[in-house]
Amino acid sequence: LNIEFLPVLRDAKSGFGTPTSDEERTAMSLGTTHFLMVINAYDGDALLPEILEYSTRLLKQYSGATDIRKLSANERNCRQRQISDFCQIF
Repeated sequence: LNIEFLPVLRDAKSGFGTPTSDEERTAMSLGTTHFLMVINAYDGDALLPEILEYSTRLLKQYSGATDIRKLSANERNCRQRQISDFCQIF
């Protein structure tokens, strides 16, 4: 699969995910206590509230998640909130 024009999520070590695949070093296991879920909204964010609600409900129902934080990383929020590590994907 050619990912040339797809966003690549990166941290200080390397790229760790694209919309179609994840890096093995960031895979979840039974010991996972924290994770980052990225929702790519290529067609805009009109459905994003519904998608976030559905995702939150599933996380609570199937994993017992209790501390779910939602962050929008659009360009404006990246500038205003100084969330530069996450916003490097843009």
